[in-house]
Amino acid sequence: MKIPSRIYHLLVWLAVLLYYMIEEIINTSLDLHSFLLNFTHILAHASAFYVFYPHVWKRVVPRRQWGYLIVGLLAGVGVFILSRVILQEVIVEAITGRGNYRYPWTVGYVLDNMFRPIPTILASLVVWLVGRQNEMKRNEANLGQEKANAELAFLRGQVNPHFLFNTLGFIHSKVYAVDPETAAMTEELSSILRMAFTSAKEGQNTLKEELQIIQDLYSIMQKRFPNECHVDMEVQANEAIMVEPLLLMPLAENMFKHGDLRSEDDPGVIRIVEQNGKLHIFLRNKIMQGIPHEGTGIGLDNTRKRLDLVYGENYTMEAGEEGHYFEVNLEIDL
Repeated sequence: MKIPSRIYHLLVWLAVLLYYMIEEIINTSLDLHSFLLNFTHILAHASAFYVFYPHVWKRVVPRRQWGYLIVGLLAGVGVFILSRVILQEVIVEAITGRGNYRYPWTVGYVLDNMFRPIPTILASLVVWLVGRQNEMKRNEANLGQEKANAELAFLRGQVNPHFLFNTLGFIHSKVYAVDPETAAMTEELSSILRMAFTSAKEGQNTLKEELQIIQDLYSIMQKRFPNECHVDMEVQANEAIMVEPLLLMPLAENMFKHGDLRSEDDPGVIRIVEQNGKLHIFLRNKIMQGIPHEGTGIGLDNTRKRLDLVYGENYTMEAGEEGHYFEVNLEIDL
């Protein structure tokens, strides 16, 4: 059975408290006042530790957001000093009749305590790095298992591509003379399926291939809903960039399925920009009013899971309603 990390944290803090108590017994004697001082001292260190451990390092180390380090240092030291003065000079003094410092409400108190949490802050970095390394190993193992399962599922459910494409080609040739528009839709569907089969084997697509899938999907939707499907697409990125296969399709499908794209003056928006070593993907559509959404969110949830496995901490994704619009902001480190 896997022991939660918070249990390990609790055991370590208890071990530190035990060490302080043993040291107090050896050097002097342990009474209620000294026990409370040691206990509150550890609580103050823990407050500085948990300012950094879950919040600061995840932004500073992988993303190089150095501003967070400066703010975090000020917050960590400030929380330590504030915790210590409240715990020891207010609460402990109220319980035992005396605190720890004779003159706690002075600049000297701040100067004496401002460097004390630094070892704890450095320890939080070591603990975070170890935890991150373990998480990366677990993600790699999960990714390997996911790929193995996906390959097995693909092999089990695979329809012979040659048969499928030959059939679509046959339908295209038969329909073309009667209904060229339907024939064009068949050809675009064939293109999407061919790309899906290819990416399942190769593991990555170029951005250009991903954009072609979206173009084919958009073309099909325009034929299904003439003059009722309007989307503006803007791309300012190197189309040779390699990305996760079929990354854009579920995001675009969500737009086509749930978005109100009828107005040419207020179309859906797909914007892809490469800037400062990051790929920014932005989608926005007006929400269809008065029509219940039948979607379950599986497409977006699956996209998040795939991004977690492939990119780990090297991406951010936000999706949700903004007024009368639904927006997706995806940012991937290249």
